[in-house]
Amino acid sequence: MGFFQRQDGPRPPIMPLFVAGFLVMVLVRSTGIVPVAVLDGAKLTTTVLLAAAMFGLGTTVRIGKVLRAGRKGLVLGALSTVLVGGVAFGSLMLIEPAPTAPPPQATAVAR
Repeated sequence: MGFFQRQDGPRPPIMPLFVAGFLVMVLVRSTGIVPVAVLDGAKLTTTVLLAAAMFGLGTTVRIGKVLRAGRKGLVLGALSTVLVGGVAFGSLMLIEPAPTAPPPQATAVAR
């Protein structure tokens, strides 16, 4: 019996279906056959769905339980938020460096 094999049923798939779907979509997107209008629509849809998911997660937070967790829970939440924000900001700085000023142009000297 393998380490990851279940004793009560068949083995789990090697790759989850959503991962396979993601890889197929990456390949389709890389071909360039998807029109720009569809990509723009997908970008907007992605943003709206992510916002809806974050809203859904936020609505499950019970303020009373958070406050009952005490100071340690609040500090841990604040520190994890700072960590995630710092990693995201650092990643953005690595991917897209700050814009630089264009080099000065030489001017002709009148004699």
